Amino acid sequence: LILSAQGVADARAELVVRNIIEVEALPRAEACEVLQAIEASCRKFDSIIDLPYYACLSGLLTAGLASLPMVFHWNTAVWFDQHYVQMELPDLKEVETTLEVGAWTWNYMEPVLGTTSFLILCLQLARAQVLNLRLSPYSSFVLNHRAQRVAREFPKYDSRLVMQFATALR
Repeated sequence: LILSAQGVADARAELVVRNIIEVEALPRAEACEVLQAIEASCRKFDSIIDLPYYACLSGLLTAGLASLPMVFHWNTAVWFDQHYVQMELPDLKEVETTLEVGAWTWNYMEPVLGTTSFLILCLQLARAQVLNLRLSPYSSFVLNHRAQRVAREFPKYDSRLVMQFATALR
């Protein structure tokens, strides 16, 4: 009971199994099968729910990796400059090393990278304040919605126990 109160998923699962045994008068093995059905219901929409996380991760990794050659690789920097920036190319003697290429591209990359870095910093601070205010960010909202949906789907069992089990699954 204490472990369940601390959010341990296995302890919460055990409480749900015991509730199933009590309500249905089933042997433990069959109650565990019902628990598996409840868990399957919990995970039914996980791939859709996780999609924003994967999209964000993919975009951030792509942007991060693409920024390196756009700053330090001469041919990529020249291509980017000709298609998007149209800044005057430096004398080739001024960009003989990777760091010299970076010094030239920094003229147009610094505002973009600096502004993006500041935006990320502001978003991190805003998220910290959201958590300080105990507001529910996306993941908490999704977990609570899942818990309520599963509790409605299995109304015979103690809704509080089913909801706690549903929120403990990650």
